[in-house]
Amino acid sequence: MPQTPPSTSSPGPFMKPLVAALLLVSCAGAPHAPREASTERALLPWLVGRWRGNNQGEDGEEGWASSLGGVMVGTATVNGPQGTPVFYELATMTSEGGRVVLRIRHFSGGLEAREDKGSPIVAHSVRTADGEAAFAFDADPRMRSITYRRTDGAAGPQLTITLEHLTGEHDDYRLTRVSP
Repeated sequence: MPQTPPSTSSPGPFMKPLVAALLLVSCAGAPHAPREASTERALLPWLVGRWRGNNQGEDGEEGWASSLGGVMVGTATVNGPQGTPVFYELATMTSEGGRVVLRIRHFSGGLEAREDKGSPIVAHSVRTADGEAAFAFDADPRMRSITYRRTDGAAGPQLTITLEHLTGEHDDYRLTRVSP
């Protein structure tokens, strides 16, 4: 029995990932500010790869890649308990004035922008070392800082992302590296 073609009135299961991929490709080369020496090497090579974990009932995956021009590009997906997307994140890291600058944009599960469309969330590195990078947010109304910390254990490389709120509270997200 022939199958009925899918309806063209609603997006198919591949539409959201396709739109996210196109957005990533189109934004990755967008100029933010003059960059220092062009390099193919990652700014934070220990962060490159795909990381996955479950925190507070939500499945998350974060990936970081180095790219031409000394820009690291990161993506994250967080799914709720029923597997539905809670949010997506697109981020870049660049070297500017001797510091690493982190720029972040968040999108709802339907890819609606969460922040002001005119500017991303910006954070500047306050500490970088092998396996750790801490950033202070410039003007985020909720967050003070974000720290990425990699450890190596029996289960393989682990990444802890700590978000510190302006209230002093913090959230730790623990992820395991699933591919380089």
